[in-house]
Amino acid sequence: MTISQLKSIVEDNYNVDLTERSRLKHIVEAKRIFCYMSISLFKNSVTKTGNAMGLFHDTAHYHNSIGKDLVSINDKRFIKKIYELVNIDLTLDKRNERLQKRLDYFTESLLNIPTGKEAEIKERIDLMIKAYGFTYKDTCKVYEGEENISQNAY
Repeated sequence: MTISQLKSIVEDNYNVDLTERSRLKHIVEAKRIFCYMSISLFKNSVTKTGNAMGLFHDTAHYHNSIGKDLVSINDKRFIKKIYELVNIDLTLDKRNERLQKRLDYFTESLLNIPTGKEAEIKERIDLMIKAYGFTYKDTCKVYEGEENISQNAY
């Protein structure tokens, strides 16, 4: 995607002109999203990004760094807006990373499941997972004569 295409997507979505000098919240937010996507996601230079907005490179760098900070703290609104604009998912929470690693490991097996047997195999997998988590806590009283009572754990 070219920088001019990216600029028009952001301008159309926010209904702003990125070359306009303003401190209004929605205009600053549009500039921040444009700079982050242009520099961090599409690898354009800060100079080229700044020039596209009619500003210097330091302004583009500033907006990009704020965008990076928002992504690093997992700001849902910022991440959702980027996904809506260019369909790039930036969620990097630990649960998704763990899930992706497990999915990569089992991908070949999952692709070989016979059609129509998915529910049966899922049921068996769930049963196996329960069995691995099972701990045996039953106790049994063993009587030796009338006086001695001992407990053994199995």
